[in-house]
Amino acid sequence: SRRGVNIYCLSGLALVGIASIIAQLELIVHDADVHALEVEAWKGLNTVVSVFLVAFLLRDYYLQDLVGRIDDHIRRNRPLDFNKGKWEFLFEVALWVEIVVCVPHLPPSCTFTIKVSNFGNFLLYRAEQMGVCYGMLRIYLLWRLVKRWALADLPSKSAVSLITNVRL
Repeated sequence: SRRGVNIYCLSGLALVGIASIIAQLELIVHDADVHALEVEAWKGLNTVVSVFLVAFLLRDYYLQDLVGRIDDHIRRNRPLDFNKGKWEFLFEVALWVEIVVCVPHLPPSCTFTIKVSNFGNFLLYRAEQMGVCYGMLRIYLLWRLVKRWALADLPSKSAVSLITNVRL
């Protein structure tokens, strides 16, 4: 199904994004210049991944909305109109929370340090270090894939969903 392909793409992009932020941090930790071509290439890859993540998230929410309309038509006998409220999914808070989690990253040619004084000790944190911590939040995108695999063994998800009135 289209949603299945979308879930695989989201999961794959999440893994590529996580790998790119880890690679750029590893290069910097091993004394590579923060403006070196390799570091900038990994940051560029992360930028491209972020753009594609937003596109696939929008598509996933759109497909969920279509499935929800079909479900309402079947369960509640509401008229099936695919053109009415076509962009309603854009007003879902969960979509924007996911975008806030997936989009922030350190673009190429951008770096800075934060100075912190703690009990008389002076600490410097590079932007790349903080970017790895924040970028690891993308791991949550794998949950869709895990859920899909766990439910794949059910003989008829739609039948179980209709009987139990639980969305799978």
